Amino acid sequence: MTSNFIMNRRTLLKGAAASGLILPATGLYTPALAQSNRERVIFATTQEPVQFNPLLYANGGTDTIVEALVFDALWDIDEKGNFIPNLAAELPTRENGGISEDGKTWKINL
Repeated sequence: MTSNFIMNRRTLLKGAAASGLILPATGLYTPALAQSNRERVIFATTQEPVQFNPLLYANGGTDTIVEALVFDALWDIDEKGNFIPNLAAELPTRENGGISEDGKTWKINL
C-alpha cells in the first residue's frame, strides 16, 4: 500500500508549529537561563587554542583571539598610526635612555 502524502508549505508550517510547542515540553529544548555568577566569562571558539603564550604562537586564528583577551601589550597604536604607551610608562627612545646608542638594548619602564 502506498501513501499519498504530499508535502506543501501549509503542511510544513503546521509541523514546524507543532514541534515548536512540543519540544519545550519534552525537556530536549532548554532556554538559556540568566547567570547569577557575573565573575565568569564564557568564550566559545571553533577550535581549541594550541597554547596561551603570546611569545610562542606562530599561527593566527583562535590563538590570537584568546591571546588578545588574556594578555595586554606594552604599546598600542592610535587611530593615526602612532605608538602610545599601554603597559609601558613611556615609549623608549634614545633621548630618554630607553634605547642604547647601538640600538641593541631597549629599557622599558613599566
